[in-house]
Amino acid sequence: MADKALGTVLYVDDEEQARKYFARLFSDEFNVVLAEDADSALEVIRNGPPPDVLLTDFRMPGKDGGQLLAEVQVCAPQIVCMILSAYADKVMLMNTINSVDVFRIVEKPANTDNLRTQLRKALEAAQLRKNKRQRLMAMDEGLSFLAHEMNTPLLSAVASARGIKTRMEGGRLRAPDCAAVLHAADRVEHSARYCISLLTAFIDSVRAAGMASASRASLPASTVVTSLLDTYPMTPAQRAGVSSVVVQDFDISGSPVCASLVLSSLLGNALRVLEGRADMRIMFRIEVFDVPRIVIEDNGPGMTPDVLDQLFDTPVTTASGQGHKGMGMIFCKRIMQSFFGGIEIAARPGAGTQVVLCFPPNDISYGK
Repeated sequence: MADKALGTVLYVDDEEQARKYFARLFSDEFNVVLAEDADSALEVIRNGPPPDVLLTDFRMPGKDGGQLLAEVQVCAPQIVCMILSAYADKVMLMNTINSVDVFRIVEKPANTDNLRTQLRKALEAAQLRKNKRQRLMAMDEGLSFLAHEMNTPLLSAVASARGIKTRMEGGRLRAPDCAAVLHAADRVEHSARYCISLLTAFIDSVRAAGMASASRASLPASTVVTSLLDTYPMTPAQRAGVSSVVVQDFDISGSPVCASLVLSSLLGNALRVLEGRADMRIMFRIEVFDVPRIVIEDNGPGMTPDVLDQLFDTPVTTASGQGHKGMGMIFCKRIMQSFFGGIEIAARPGAGTQVVLCFPPNDISYGK
């Protein structure tokens, strides 16, 4: 029996015998769902996981196949639609294909082998649409995340620049202000470098997407972490406190740049809470423990249970005094979910924080 992982086909026909015959012919290869009319088909689509492919008879009581496809295109445009039609329907079919997206028109009576071939092609097209939606969702989350991450350093740069301007007004700079001006200038430079590193990573990902499909694009987790630590703007003292270890490497497939953005945000959070600490420690650990994962641990102040409980649902922050809006973890969760990953956090007051990024199991690359 063929692998039903090929997908789900919803077949719509008002004739009961035709539905039974279709199920008997194709249930060996596809997950077949049956509907007797357009309204029943729409109910199936709206109430359950939508099918990958919709194959409908054209002439049916009530709504015809063309009207059904018009509604499907609005409520579930990702479904690949096909029509079964007799020769006499061709004028009406022309009106349909000019107004809705039809993948194939199969003439009745349909040849079984040909119909099976067309269904396979339709399921391939459905998978391509799914991959494209996943890439677009990851890109959308990445853009939102990028805007969020750049907002704080840019506002900091603006505030620092205003401070420099205030102290420089009149062309005179008092000696006590020199240290404050130098500190403000350092903050401007740090913020600018951070924004540049984010933009560079994002631009590189867009270029990479143009050279290879997202389904093939992948990078070893160790490469993603090393690249982040090499480009993230840190002082020498901060860099000395950040380390990484590879227990077992794995490939981050589909959207390594999104993972890099998440790691960048987590590193930034840890550096902020550890600012000024001579004993600061941040560790990145790459391993496979049930699933591929990257673990980030720090020896910061940790979090109280009430903050931890709200972290992924409510904009909370432990750095409100520094202008951070606390949306970072919400974005991190959404980005990880966009490529079927996950994020877990464990923390206690005074005992540091551990963040675990979990990746899909098929990212495992043994032997590295």
